[in-house]
Amino acid sequence: MLDDLSKAIQAGRVHFVKGDRILRRQFHQCQAGESPASCPWLLRQKIVRAGQGHLGGMLFGAPAADEVLEAVAAFEPHDGRDVAGGCGVDGGHGTVSTVGKVVNASMLGPTLETERLILRPPIEGDLDGWEALAADAEAMRYLGGVQPRASAWRAHAMMAGSWALHGFGMFAVIDKASGHWIGRVGPWQPEGWPGTEIGWSLLRPFWGRGYAREAAAATMDWAVDALGWTDVIHTIAPDNVPSIGLAERLGSTYRGPGRLPPPVADRTIGLWGQTAAEWRTRRHART
Repeated sequence: MLDDLSKAIQAGRVHFVKGDRILRRQFHQCQAGESPASCPWLLRQKIVRAGQGHLGGMLFGAPAADEVLEAVAAFEPHDGRDVAGGCGVDGGHGTVSTVGKVVNASMLGPTLETERLILRPPIEGDLDGWEALAADAEAMRYLGGVQPRASAWRAHAMMAGSWALHGFGMFAVIDKASGHWIGRVGPWQPEGWPGTEIGWSLLRPFWGRGYAREAAAATMDWAVDALGWTDVIHTIAPDNVPSIGLAERLGSTYRGPGRLPPPVADRTIGLWGQTAAEWRTRRHART
């Protein structure tokens, strides 16, 4: 699968999007067997282009369309459900539907797994969870206060947009035991942000059980290893004691006051963080 796609790239039928250095590195890591968990995701990202056609963010020319579709479909099994509008090939004479060839819980990114959690990019069905989080005054105390469902939809769509545009965003956190959405955790870097952040916010019934730390550690691993981040920060309100405690348990230290961009520039926050090298050292000590 990857070999077939690699041959197509080498033959000039498809090639990397200019500037997608992270995806280029990850593709070669997949070929070398260094990052197998990210490979299905990479096959759906903007790693190839020949000016026409698309497949979940992957761009390719009509001559290579079938080869790319077959490579992706063979690499990751599907459950037989069709994904309306999920893929298409534009050969210059309109769009030819190829619905149903590739199916996944989310076309935006990888799925990570920990002992108790499934971490995946957002899907449309997560909105009720986002609404429940936004309606909890305590959970939203440091995130702008209680918000209506319409605002929760915007926040949900913004996170999905980050995945679509940048190849990363916060993961939806799914409790394995129940299958329920319990929050969002992971990489976040809007325009003007003070650094590459790993953030977290869970539904209140799941506080104090180690879920946030479990998810944050997994997504920090992914950000450092797959995205190539060299530094990780957490933007935390000075009186948010639980989040400060979590940052410290992850090994991050206080760096001083920080400033967020509009429209949240009025929030008072402190910056906590650590380098990727420091995180790797701590991770090695745990194993």
